[in-house]
Amino acid sequence: MLITTESSTTTKRYKEKREALLSAASNLFNEKGVIGTTLSEVGATVGLIKNSLTYYFRRKEDLAEACFERAIDVYDGLIAGAANQLTIRERVTELIRAYVGLHAAISQGVHSPVVMFHEIRALPEPQRTHVLGRYTAMYRRLRGIFQTPETSGWPREQLNARTFLLMSYLNGIRPLVAGYEPEDHPRLIKTFSDIALNGIHSTESKWTSNGLELDWLTQLKDLGSSSQFLRAATELINEQGYAGASVNRIAEKLHLTKGGFYYYIENRDDLITQCFERSISTIRKAVTVTESYQEPEWDRLCSIVRGLIRFQLSEEGPLLRSTANSALPEPDHRVRANQALGRVNERISGVILSALSAGSVRIVDSSLAARTILIGVIAAAELRRWVKSADEENSGNLYARPILQGLLCPTN
Repeated sequence: MLITTESSTTTKRYKEKREALLSAASNLFNEKGVIGTTLSEVGATVGLIKNSLTYYFRRKEDLAEACFERAIDVYDGLIAGAANQLTIRERVTELIRAYVGLHAAISQGVHSPVVMFHEIRALPEPQRTHVLGRYTAMYRRLRGIFQTPETSGWPREQLNARTFLLMSYLNGIRPLVAGYEPEDHPRLIKTFSDIALNGIHSTESKWTSNGLELDWLTQLKDLGSSSQFLRAATELINEQGYAGASVNRIAEKLHLTKGGFYYYIENRDDLITQCFERSISTIRKAVTVTESYQEPEWDRLCSIVRGLIRFQLSEEGPLLRSTANSALPEPDHRVRANQALGRVNERISGVILSALSAGSVRIVDSSLAARTILIGVIAAAELRRWVKSADEENSGNLYARPILQGLLCPTN
């Protein structure tokens, strides 16, 4: 009996310490990235030296793999709960409610932190393949949210695109929750669900594919000599985080030596900062250029969204993911980047308000609608990973339209 009691106590302590390590690591991975976090840093947060930590996880990549698997288990549970609802509207609303509730509980310290998914590809092999396999399986279960008799005729590419958009919205909930008081979370759930499902257009507005954006997309092209460096660095930060976007990796991507890199770029941190400035400037230009057009406000808004998504899928893309603000080298840089992103959000909100005044957008929370649009637009850099047929030509109807007219808008 004594042996059984000791064994039970040991097992309980092991599980508690392992859970503490997963929680601490999830926080650090979210803040500093997978590559930028060391095993010693994780151990220090729970009072373990590195040698003791290896009793639980031999290598950092094993710990990261466990964090991602744990997060997938949590979200799988939320998806399964939402799938019990009868209609797509009920399922999506329940899923958003569950995600808001989860992140509210995490922020209040009543639920263990979970790692964000944006750096899965920063894992080495074989952990990356294993975790991506599980993440893909979760994506397929999420796709089941849309599978009802009313969507039986949807083309597969439309089903995948809308599943990806819903996944992007869900991944974007974490920062949204942080901007609302707990008492306002029911309003956030109701408004965000409404915008995601129904879009922001009024009954008077029809989807337009007039190609207006083709007239101004050329103005967004980078003409400076550093543009290729900015694109390469942006791609690496999106996938590998700040620490993963090393000089060696950027140089290798551009087929340069390390010395060749420094011939063109003096400082990697300056390059990273320029990546943020380039992305924010691109969105700002899209809004500014269309302000001079005489077309109706709704057409200009459609043009902005279609054009930015085309940019994401073009050789000039991608834009830097919004969760990469932790990649900036200095705290004041991160503050300025967040402020600049906030100003861009206000610009898009202003376009929405103009369209609302003209009657082409229904009465909505324009600020939240603008943030919803930006979530979808910025996520579009990953669209081809989930919808292989997506390209500049079909992305308007395939992906831009559901952003503005809702996840349940017509597919043709």
